[in-house]
Amino acid sequence: MMSDSELSAVDEWRFSNRIGTRAEAIRRLCQLGLAADKAVPGIWHLVRTFTDREYLALMDMAKPEASADERSSVMREMEQDGDRARLILGTLLLFRTLLSYRSGESFDASLALAELADDEIKAELAYALSQLNGDQR
Repeated sequence: MMSDSELSAVDEWRFSNRIGTRAEAIRRLCQLGLAADKAVPGIWHLVRTFTDREYLALMDMAKPEASADERSSVMREMEQDGDRARLILGTLLLFRTLLSYRSGESFDASLALAELADDEIKAELAYALSQLNGDQR
């Protein structure tokens, strides 16, 4: 049985991706979830290749309870390596969502983390583009 919020999320995804039926949307979402879950070990391997300082900072950022202020603080420290830091941040924000659901967080809590990740990734992308255009933050 699915909760109302799960059905709502499926329907929103279904309509935004022009999927004909709810059953087809659920099938495709299951495929996406299985593929994403298989990526978890690879993401862990990627994270372990960072320097100790980056690794520790990024693990703190990946915790579901990490605040936006904590993540922003780490990003400011890593801005000297801006593009790499943004790639790492995006990867870990998405990974944090997967990790929260795997660790027993509710669907609604995991979905909220995913929405936060999307907002933060868009903000970082906008900042990177503004830097290319010579703007100041």
